[in-house]
Parts: sequence; structure tokens; C-alpha cells
Amino acid sequence: MWETLTQIWLFLKDGRVVFEFPENTERDNTDFGRFVSTIKNFSKELSGTDLHSFNMEKCKYTCLSFMGENLILVGRSRLEISVKKIRKFFDIFVKMFKELYKIEDILNWDGNKSIFEEFKKKLILYQKISNL
Repeated sequence: MWETLTQIWLFLKDGRVVFEFPENTERDNTDFGRFVSTIKNFSKELSGTDLHSFNMEKCKYTCLSFMGENLILVGRSRLEISVKKIRKFFDIFVKMFKELYKIEDILNWDGNKSIFEEFKKKLILYQKISNL
């Protein structure tokens, strides 16, 4: 996975950080989440289509809304990484996430990140298996 993506974030549509991997406790990514949410909404208003990716300096940020557009998955990668590879990982991420959580779990989430420990373990296992 880390050959494809260097960082992933999961935001609520209002920009609040639900999950990030690997976790970075040194900074709050809420402003980044709000930025992504805002440009996705703006893109939809302007063009009628959803924003799928954007580039900043040497990084590509790929986005996917799911669970009724209540969640935004964002992955950071090098510019040369193909969208196909990123989408493949996103499909797996969403499937694993939906196996563990319902939208009600997320919308009623109290901010305690310990509910994502099981998911984090699955993601680490997937990472190990994919590196074989």
C-alpha cells in the first residue's frame, strides 16, 4: 500500500478527521479536511461532478465520497502513481470499513478514536499481505 499511498485520511463531510493512517499526532488535519470538503462541494456546484483528485506541489490527492457522501476518503501519493492503483486500494478500504461500521456509527461518533483500532489492525494486516 505504501508504494501507492503515503497517507490516507477519512473526513466527515464537514471536514472533521475521523481516521488517518499512519496517524500523525503532531498536527490537526481538520483544516485540511475542511479544505477538501469545501473544494469538493465547490466543484460539484460549478460542474455538477464530484472532484476526484487534485495536485499540490509533488503530491497527488485522490478523493472518494462514500456512505451517502457523508465520508470523504483522501489518499496522498506521488504524482506518477496511477489512479487505477489508488482506486483499487480505495475499493478495498471502503469494503473493509463498511464491514465494521454503519453510517450511524460514524454520524453518532463521539470523537473517541479507539473505535477504529480494529479497522487499523485490518489495514496494517492488508499492508503486510500486499507487500509480500
